[in-house]
Amino acid sequence: ELNIRLGCRYLNSLMQRLGHPALVAAAYNVGSRRLCGWVEERPGLSVDEFVESIPYGATRDYVRTVLRSYGVYYDLRNQRLPDLGFGLQAACGMDAAASVDTDAPELEPEDEEESAEPAQESGPAVLED
Repeated sequence: ELNIRLGCRYLNSLMQRLGHPALVAAAYNVGSRRLCGWVEERPGLSVDEFVESIPYGATRDYVRTVLRSYGVYYDLRNQRLPDLGFGLQAACGMDAAASVDTDAPELEPEDEEESAEPAQESGPAVLED
């Protein structure tokens, strides 16, 4: 129960700072500092173009899934989906970039060809008494 409340508080703070569900999903997945770096590197992109330009395949897929679900839930509640096409740069100011994830590990973008290799399987786990 505590984890749910803390998670909701964190997502709410991301939404208040970033203002767009695509940005919130990406920041939740990789951290707002890395996200804001991507936004600054790609000025003027539409939301769709930005999502497709996310260099990490897992994050790109996560953001797509969140946005798809976002639309479904609005439809189920018979509500009009808010306009998601505003400029992303305005949502990612210096405060958002500097406020979270200062210790996030540096990751390299996924190479789609390399990520297609099967993972190494490990042997059975051994439990000690």
